[in-house]
Amino acid sequence: MPVSAIEFRDVTFARPGRPRLLDHFSLAVEPGDVLALVGRSGAGKTTLLKLVNRLLLPDAGAVLVQGRDTREWDPIRLRRRIGYL
Repeated sequence: MPVSAIEFRDVTFARPGRPRLLDHFSLAVEPGDVLALVGRSGAGKTTLLKLVNRLLLPDAGAVLVQGRDTREWDPIRLRRRIGYL
């Protein structure tokens, strides 16, 4: 079975004392897919990207890059392996 390039599994994230930005968010991005995140300010676009490169960690759920939870990656190796703009 092919592994997703990036996968969010039931991810929840909130800043302390603030409402949840992500609440049980799930999404799989397959290798070769092109994805555009569009939404109003404060919708969680930047938060999703920061979760992928491990600048943030989810409160619940998991973010996987190439089938591995981002918490298992060395942060520097992970960031050198992915790219986005």
